Amino acid sequence: MIDTAEMYGSGKAEQLIGKAIQGYERDKLFLISKVYPHNAGRKHIFKSVQQTLKNLKTDYLDMYLLHWRGAIPLEETVACMEQLVKEGKIKSWGVSNFDTDDMEELFEIPEGTRQKNVIAIPRSGKAEHVLQNQMVWDITLSDEEYAALNAAYPAPAYKTYLDVV
Repeated sequence: MIDTAEMYGSGKAEQLIGKAIQGYERDKLFLISKVYPHNAGRKHIFKSVQQTLKNLKTDYLDMYLLHWRGAIPLEETVACMEQLVKEGKIKSWGVSNFDTDDMEELFEIPEGTRQKNVIAIPRSGKAEHVLQNQMVWDITLSDEEYAALNAAYPAPAYKTYLDVV
């Protein structure tokens, strides 16, 4: 699985990956990229995916994700994603950085329930950190420990958005 996004290095990460995967059998790769929220509507998404495909030197993505929630209505983004599937530009689509309310709204859209898989992509650039993250499966918390964590880090009382870094 190779994950990138149009925002990473303003497309330069996609270009680097495009060079790195040359010579590999395309059907042995699973390429994922993400579209900026402001590019996720009819006005820009088709141009954005075309640029991503050009950068990656491929003719399709295995998965295309809406990077985070934006101002474009979800119905419009879903319709665009479905169109990209029909055109063969992407095999599947999904969302990234959505909270529970966003997911519930997405699932209210008829085509919004087509997402069958959930992929968690840890934020890490080092193999050591990925291995540390994997060790979470060996941890078991008691009800008291969960309560202490929830008290120390309560859920926000209102919707908060991710910072763009």
